[in-house]
Amino acid sequence: GSRASCFRIVRHLLGEVDLDRIARMYLAGEEWVRYQQRPRLDWLLGRIAANDAIRDWLRRQHGRVLHPLEVTIANRPGGAPIVVAPADVPLAISISHLDEEAIAVVADAQGVGVDVVRVGERGAEGLDLAFDQEERAAIARPGGNAQTWVHRAWCAKEAAAKAHGLGFDALGRFRVRRIAGEAGTVQVEFLGNGQHLEVGTYVDQDRVMALAIIE
Repeated sequence: GSRASCFRIVRHLLGEVDLDRIARMYLAGEEWVRYQQRPRLDWLLGRIAANDAIRDWLRRQHGRVLHPLEVTIANRPGGAPIVVAPADVPLAISISHLDEEAIAVVADAQGVGVDVVRVGERGAEGLDLAFDQEERAAIARPGGNAQTWVHRAWCAKEAAAKAHGLGFDALGRFRVRRIAGEAGTVQVEFLGNGQHLEVGTYVDQDRVMALAIIE
């Protein structure tokens, strides 16, 4: 598989440290200005996780050790993150945040997508909106906690869309085709080109995470 680095950060694990001090250590230029204008915790945690993932990847793959301020992340017009500096290593990047935590993945790949959701009750109506009949049949097959598999499948579609460079509004162009119950892998088809992507899904207490990589 593609060489990737993943970082997950949870607010309470940072202890009593002042968030503005952390922000000043990680953010420079436009990122620092943006944070000062609108100091959002979820956005900051996402930037920290992404910065750490980029620096980890460079250290492991190239032996390069960078200070957080040597890394710059911007956003494309559609909102997707992009690595601006260092500019000499083309890395795909994806960030997802939920409440007071964030997860980020970078990979030497065409595209990468990561998503995190909380497991909660989704009614039949929500299930009908999220999945067609064939998808619901695929989700029902693995057995075990049906509610968790619904969220794994939803998370997998979001991660696949991000890996294709698409946003939430494009989820209708993705379909869950198969689930490997023991491995937690969800096969997602992009109707735009018929490509099938094996998306890894993982459960941590009441959180479900999904990772998609397009080699």
